[in-house]
Amino acid sequence: MRHSPLTTQPARKKLRWDKECYGDEVVQRLNSPKPSPNALRIKELIALLQSVSSLISQTDLFCRKKGLMGSSIGAALALSPLSDYRVAHPDVAPLVEEIEKIGAEISSLLWRYHWRPDIRIDPDGTLRGSLRWPQMDEETLWENTTVHWLLSDLEDSPGGKEAFVSFLKCQRCGSWFYAGRSGAKFCGNTCRVISHNQTDQARAERAAYMRKLRKKKANLKRGQARSRDSAPLVSRSRKSKSTETRRT
Repeated sequence: MRHSPLTTQPARKKLRWDKECYGDEVVQRLNSPKPSPNALRIKELIALLQSVSSLISQTDLFCRKKGLMGSSIGAALALSPLSDYRVAHPDVAPLVEEIEKIGAEISSLLWRYHWRPDIRIDPDGTLRGSLRWPQMDEETLWENTTVHWLLSDLEDSPGGKEAFVSFLKCQRCGSWFYAGRSGAKFCGNTCRVISHNQTDQARAERAAYMRKLRKKKANLKRGQARSRDSAPLVSRSRKSKSTETRRT
C-alpha cells in the first residue's frame, strides 16, 4: 500500500525528532554496563507498555476476525475497559485478564511520579501548557522527563505507533536501540552485515563468489603458462629471420 507524502512525512519527522531528542539517550542509559535505578525503572515501564500494547492489538485482531465485537450502543454507553469487545467470551477473557493485570502493574509503577500542571510564556508572548515536578537531581529529572514523553503521545487505536514501540533489541547482539524505521532488526550496520553473512543465502553467495574467483585465477595462470611456452618459439623465429636477412 502506497501512502501519500502528506501522511508519511510528518510521521517520519516525528520519529526522527523522538529518536534524536529522547530515544538515543534512553538507549544509551539502558545499555550501560551498570544502569542506574532510574534507567531500570524506565526499562521496566517500556517492557510493560510494549506487552500490554501487543496484547490489546492481539485482542482487537482476534475479536474483529471472529465477530466478537460488542454492540455499538452498548459500547457507546459502557465506561469499563475493553467494553468494545465481548470480554466474557471464553477465548477473549484470558486476554482481557492479562491486559488488566499488566495495566495494574503499570499504574503501580507510575504512582511514584508527582507532577502538576503549569503554563509557560514563550518569547513571542504566547502561552503553552506544561508540567512541573519538584527540582531534583539530574537522574531523577531525566526519569520524569522520559516517563512524561512515553505517556504523552499514546495512539487512539490498538497497535498504534507509540514512542515506546520503537525501542527494540538487536537480533544479533541483544543491545537496545531506537528504531528509525519500521522493520528494523539490528542496532547498526555491523550487526546487520554479520548477521547476514551467517545466513545460508550469504554462505551460498560467498561460495559462488569464491568459485568464480578461483576459476578466474586458474584461467589467468593458464594464460600466463601459454605465454611462457610460446615465448621461446617467437624468439627462435625472430632469430632465424634476422640470420636470413644478414645472409642476403
